[in-house]
Amino acid sequence: MNTLLSVSPRQALPLIERVNADAAVGAEYPLVFGDEAPGRVIAVGEENAHPRSACAILVRDFVTPQGTVKVGLIGSVATDPAFQGQGLATRVLVEAEAALASRGCHVALLWANDTRFYYARGYRPIGAEVDLRLEPELAAALPAAAGVRAYRPSDARAVHALYCAHVSRVDRRPEETDALLAIPDMS
Repeated sequence: MNTLLSVSPRQALPLIERVNADAAVGAEYPLVFGDEAPGRVIAVGEENAHPRSACAILVRDFVTPQGTVKVGLIGSVATDPAFQGQGLATRVLVEAEAALASRGCHVALLWANDTRFYYARGYRPIGAEVDLRLEPELAAALPAAAGVRAYRPSDARAVHALYCAHVSRVDRRPEETDALLAIPDMS
């Protein structure tokens, strides 16, 4: 019988990375999988066994000009392919939503590649994340920018201060900004 498991993020990480085509999820999400990270995982499976389905959750305060709202983030939902179709992902989401609600979250945001499953659970698209990468040969065509240089780790506090100047943002501690800036290939 599949039951809610008490596992650390690191214990669920092998399943999550395997299901996500061996992506470096742990390195990319230090606020869940890093040392002393505030995030956690929700997992289900057989007692005393490896998780069969899991997801990451993270509670964040979103700061807006109108005030602050507590939001739950859900990501890295993964079910072992051998156990898909048994309702495990649904169970994980139900448990994740309950855990976030118990921590005062008014809304949950979920990142998903395949929205059909989540749409049936009541989730709706509200936007898109756009990542851009400027190839070096194109960057050379840009005009010179006086006073601009590549980020250095010693810039972390200044970057955090600039981030905190935004009127709409996630409230985060300087140490969390440090962890995010240290993600591999972050630029």
